[in-house]
Amino acid sequence: MSLKQHIPNLFTISNLICGSLSVVNLLEGGNPAWSGWLIFLAAFFDLLDGAIARALGVSGELGKQLDSLADVVSFGLAPSVIAYHFLSYHLSADLSFLKFIAFINVAAAAIRLARFNISTDQKNDFSGMPSPANGLLWAAIIVAYQWMMERVLLNMSMDDTQQMAFLILFLVALSSWLMIAPIRMFSFKFKPGGFAQNKIPFLFIGLLAVIATIFLVVFQSIIPAIPICILVYILLSFLYHFQQKRA
Repeated sequence: MSLKQHIPNLFTISNLICGSLSVVNLLEGGNPAWSGWLIFLAAFFDLLDGAIARALGVSGELGKQLDSLADVVSFGLAPSVIAYHFLSYHLSADLSFLKFIAFINVAAAAIRLARFNISTDQKNDFSGMPSPANGLLWAAIIVAYQWMMERVLLNMSMDDTQQMAFLILFLVALSSWLMIAPIRMFSFKFKPGGFAQNKIPFLFIGLLAVIATIFLVVFQSIIPAIPICILVYILLSFLYHFQQKRA
């Protein structure tokens, strides 16, 4: 095997290392936001490895399997540890056992990736939420939460803390279900036919621009807008799913 064939795998391994460091950062009590940013970096490497493999003409089974193994860590395990981190801090002592529910997320990511590897109908869109979108959702949540804690100086009451814990539990259940649910979710591999055939992706890009502008004006930052943008992707994917069913 030539050196050229290993170049995409170096980016895949970089994805894996970033996901691993995200987990270690939280376990060692580092700044939680860094775990989110490391997942964003992992997603960047995940985007690059496939693009470079196609550009070099070296796509192969080894790269495909390695990519899935890296994604399980970066977009399954790391999000589970983020959710576990939140629940550890916000659940009351008598409900602390619920924090282990967080690891349903990594199980769902593993199932999602295994299905993707053997599927033949996910060339132009996805069946279930892609694991990178799951990773970006949880990365966005922890980065935005830390931003608000540091800039807005949130003071949570006991009731607020419990509500936060139940919101995280709901998001664990929702994001885990979305990864394995038979719901068609759009990708950015634009179909032939221009705007008429790609209304949902174009609508998403337009909404991103509007949301980012509003948050820049109001908060002078787009960081708190990131989780909202991921949730908009999920909502528009439901619209895309029912549009595809009618087609």
